[in-house]
Amino acid sequence: MYIDVLKSEAVVSSYSPDILYHLAEFLYEDYIDNFVGHMAAPVDAVLLTGDIATTGLSSDLQLAFAAVDGPALNNDPLLWAPDNPTLAGSTGKLKIPLWLLPGNHDRLRPDSVSWYAPGGYMFDTIFEPYWGPLDPASKLGPKVRECGVISRPGLSVAVLAADFTLRSASDRSGLMFHNQWAQGRVYRDTLDELVQKTADVKRRVRQTLAIIWALHFPPKFPGIPRSMQLINEERLIEEADRCGVSGMLAGHTHEPVWYRTPGAPCDVFCSGTATQKHSPLGHFFHILNINADPQYGIMITPENYKFDPAKREFLQI
Repeated sequence: MYIDVLKSEAVVSSYSPDILYHLAEFLYEDYIDNFVGHMAAPVDAVLLTGDIATTGLSSDLQLAFAAVDGPALNNDPLLWAPDNPTLAGSTGKLKIPLWLLPGNHDRLRPDSVSWYAPGGYMFDTIFEPYWGPLDPASKLGPKVRECGVISRPGLSVAVLAADFTLRSASDRSGLMFHNQWAQGRVYRDTLDELVQKTADVKRRVRQTLAIIWALHFPPKFPGIPRSMQLINEERLIEEADRCGVSGMLAGHTHEPVWYRTPGAPCDVFCSGTATQKHSPLGHFFHILNINADPQYGIMITPENYKFDPAKREFLQI
């Protein structure tokens, strides 16, 4: 479900239903093995960090929504139609939330001059159950969403998602017209709302709290081309430091990278693409283990998984 921007070229690539099925299968079997078998607790939530659809066209978004929320068939809880997998069968069985946020591809609208342009808002309507509610006046979705707070004895984890996709082509940085397709921008109003909602959660939650910011564009990603950069990313890093953010979750690059930029207050976790049909690096996701250490504070460690084409399953690497 992706448009890859590599240097100055945009290459459209859809998703692989087969690999999405195996991702849903992984979650479903986690429920059987851990919850039913009482081996350990299953995953607490599933987060998709944007680029859910190929473009912001209604047809693309509707298909993406079905892959996330399609009603399961009676004979296979992982399919919403023959050969069409859905994550809803897995997350519903686990009774866990599925959180998501828009990426630049989800906001691409048709444009007569440059093929596609940013600023599409069809995502807000179609994905309202996950990203809404819509504002009654503007009919637009929120800029920031508190996904939820997961509490366990001694530790709560709050996940807040922000939409930093470009609102118009004129907001890009640089003269190259293709920069509008994959750049993001840290808008001041969105950042202020993210900071405010973070403060609200911190006032509300009394026990030890890990604050996680989820966004599509990874700030200061090593070696990222300018055409994919997050504009004003320094502002985001400064506010994350002031807010005591424990970690940032991002997508966009399709590379499974865990890094911290010098001067940044926390690590950034990029999981990689899980279901892109043509992915030269492979297909990945990760499970984050978040703990409170008496000596070192909040500790976040990823378990990385990669799809094995020979074994037809995701394996830990």
